Amino acid sequence: MGLAACQSSGGRALENIANDGSLQNSTDGQVAVASAPRAPLQDYCPQLELLEPYYEDFGSGKRGDPEKLRFQATMLEAVRSCRVEGSQIVLSVGARGRVITGPTGEPGTSNLPIRIAVQSSEGVLFSELYKEPANIAQSSGTTRFQFVQDVRVPAPTRRNYKILVGFDSGPTT
Repeated sequence: MGLAACQSSGGRALENIANDGSLQNSTDGQVAVASAPRAPLQDYCPQLELLEPYYEDFGSGKRGDPEKLRFQATMLEAVRSCRVEGSQIVLSVGARGRVITGPTGEPGTSNLPIRIAVQSSEGVLFSELYKEPANIAQSSGTTRFQFVQDVRVPAPTRRNYKILVGFDSGPTT
């Protein structure tokens, strides 16, 4: 392992760092740099992955029975934007799509279960289920929806975050 250093303040700069504990001697006589807190990445916006783009609501009918289908929702697009605010990164996650009524569907408002999760290589940083209302008009039987939510998580110091968005038909707990 080699150590390269630039000196602009005479020969004392490396010695001053070593004396303040920032450098530690290893057992083989080489000098190793101690881990210092890393600054948040200012230009990093994590990759977004669309997990489950389809959702079907059967109401109280039998799940999977096409004759009992109330509506089907499709997520057509998901996007994100990012900004660092202090020690956090604010992820604005958006999705758009459409809802089509099925044989038992009626006009009115239906709630779409949309989950946003943020993962790092160390685990899940954030996971939240949102109920996005979709209003279905009597005449059309179809409608479009748009969903935008800001999520705050600790600002990354490495490029190891991933944003996940999609419908969640599991338990709502």
